[in-house]
Parts: sequence; C-alpha cells; structure tokens
Amino acid sequence: MPAFEDEITMALDEGVELKELLAPAKIDLQGRQKLLTLKRMKVEGQDKDGRGRIVPDGNETLSMVVDRIFTATGAGTAEGWYDPPAAREGSIPFSHCTLVTRGGNPCLYGGDLTNDIKNVTQAIASGKQAAMILDTYFRQGLDSIGPRLTECLIGCGPSLSMEIYLGGERSQRSPHIVQYSEINTDYFQFEPRISQPQLLAEERVKTFAEIDLRISANLAIRETGRCFNCGICNQCDNCHLYCPDVAALRERNMENRHIDYDYCKGCGLCVAECPRNAMTLGEEGI
Repeated sequence: MPAFEDEITMALDEGVELKELLAPAKIDLQGRQKLLTLKRMKVEGQDKDGRGRIVPDGNETLSMVVDRIFTATGAGTAEGWYDPPAAREGSIPFSHCTLVTRGGNPCLYGGDLTNDIKNVTQAIASGKQAAMILDTYFRQGLDSIGPRLTECLIGCGPSLSMEIYLGGERSQRSPHIVQYSEINTDYFQFEPRISQPQLLAEERVKTFAEIDLRISANLAIRETGRCFNCGICNQCDNCHLYCPDVAALRERNMENRHIDYDYCKGCGLCVAECPRNAMTLGEEGI
C-alpha cells in the first residue's frame, strides 16, 4: 500500500477499515446513496518502479452502498502545460528542477512537478536549487550553472549548501559527511527521542484540528540537544588533553585550535578521541 506506515497506523486507530486489492469498476445511484462496484485485484510481478503490478483477479466483484466517494490517489497537475516539457534542446534537467530557456526567457519547473519523492524536504531542496540556478543564470550565464552547483555539493550530493554558495564562514568546512560509525559514542549518553504529543483517537474523529500537537520550548530544546553536531568542533579540548606531545594547541580566544607540526608525530590519538570526528589524519600535504 503506497502510504506512510504511521499514517496507516493512525487510520486504524481511528477505526478506519482498509480494504486492499480492490479497484472501482462502476458507480450507480441508489436513492440518496451510491452503489459502488469494486473489482477484485491481485499482485502479479512488479512494475518498472519496483512496486507490485496490480491486475484483475478474474471477474469477481464486490458491491457496497456508500454515502460519499472520495478519490485520493494519483494526484497530479490540473493542466498539462504545468508539466515541464520533455527533454530536448533548451530543456536542462537538474536533480530537483528543470530549466527551460527556449524563447530567451528562463522558465523553471520544480517541486512535485520534477521530484519523484513528493514531500516537504524535497520541495525545500527544489526551492534552494531553483534560487541558485536563477541567480547564477542572471549573474554569470547559462554555462556557469552546472559548475557553480557542483561547487556547492555537500559530500557527493545531491544536497546543496547555500552557505557555500554565499561564501559564508562555514563554506570552508570539510565536504566530508560524517557517518554514525565515525563518531566516538563513548562520549555521549543515550537520550531517548521526544514523543510528539497527539490528539487521542476518539478526539480526532470529531474534529479537523491538527493531530500533531505543539511541543513546549523546553521539550524542543531537549530534542535538539540530542544532535551529535557531527564534524563540528565544540571546543571540548580532547585533542589538547590527550596529545602526548602537546602539539594540539589552543588560541587565546579559546575558539581556534591548530596542530604544531614541529612536535606532532602523527600518532592519531587526537583524532581517535575527538567525539564528533571534527579532525582527520592524512599524509602530509593532503
């Protein structure tokens, strides 16, 4: 079933009865109600996207009398001209947007129109990429868009950094994306996730109010405190304290750290004891 697991669970909690492998075949009026005829279906192999291919299971049907019928699947654009044109000259596809330059004026398609995964995260990524594309187009020209976006990739992509694009202070950070296995978890205590408060199931069925309730400022701060801050130095001074050669030095402002290579012998102890993998060890000159 193409739905998020938590949404299915909430529907079941509210008493919704799910009937799967049924396809609408016919709707007849029956007084003020409707007689809905459904055809039984079955899964037979997979389609090109890896999902189950649904085909009729013989000629057997099921009928039910209903008050209302809502279609809630396969939502798309209201008009065909909303969709980006097929790939051809003047149409340039990017990871989250499609730029069309025919006619001298740029036209940018994004959001659900160009993303296979349709959620808020992808929509925000599409908006960020669109801003970078148009800004580069008007400032530097069409040919500069690809190289400029490549400069702003986070790790291997496709995520882009607006901080890098704007040349901010954090743009000089290492592009390496720290994985959980690279964090020294000995320095972190387990902190359970904050549960999102929700309306009770018996209350949901009586109202259209938001199901997910607002969390307090204290809970929000506790939840953000669970972040490891991967790859970011927080001045814990482990490198300074564990260095056997006192080669990891602190500046007077207590915010900057650097290695005195005249004394460092490359033992890697500072890297091993860095909780957030904010330090790396490599050959000289790399």
